[in-house]
Amino acid sequence: MWIGGTALIVGLVAVVFFNNPAIRGVPEGAEHVDVAAPQHVEGDLHADGEVPAGGPHDEIWQNCGYYDVEVRSENAVHSLEYGAVWITYEPGLAEDQLRQLRGFTQGPDKVLVSPIAGQDSAIIVTAWANQCELADAGDARPAQLVNEFEASLDATRTRRPLQRRHRHPCVLRKGR
Repeated sequence: MWIGGTALIVGLVAVVFFNNPAIRGVPEGAEHVDVAAPQHVEGDLHADGEVPAGGPHDEIWQNCGYYDVEVRSENAVHSLEYGAVWITYEPGLAEDQLRQLRGFTQGPDKVLVSPIAGQDSAIIVTAWANQCELADAGDARPAQLVNEFEASLDATRTRRPLQRRHRHPCVLRKGR
C-alpha cells in the first residue's frame, strides 16, 4: 500500500517539477502599434527594412516556418491577421542565434521567421498590432511573445492554420 502511495507522490512531484508553465504576458519593451484596418490590396506597400505590425496586406498569406531569405512583408502581414507571430532578424545574425530563432518554428504552427535587411534592430518580434525589438535571441522575451500572441485574439482572424499550399507564385518555399 505504501509503495503505491509513494509512487503517486513521486509522480505528482515530478509533474509539478518538470512541467514549467509557459511564460505569458506582454513583456517589458513590447509596444502596441496602431495599425490600419486589415484589407486586401495589390502591390508593394512597405519600404525596405520596414517590419509592419498589421494593416493592409496581400490577399495571399505567407506560410509559417523558417526562411533564410526575405519574404514579402505584404504576405507576412496577412499571416499576422490570422494570429501568426513574425520574428524577423537582420541578415548576418550569428549562427547560434539563428538556431534559437529556428527553434520557434518547431513547436507552434503559427510562427514565421525570416530575415529583413535594414530593420531597426537585430531581432524584431511582431504580432498583430504588437512589436518588440531585441538585441539577442537568447533573451526570454521572444518565447514570452510567442506564448502570448501566437493565435491571439488580438489578431482579427485566428482559427485557420497557416500551412496551406497555394498556387500563387509569390509564396516562397521554406529555406533550409
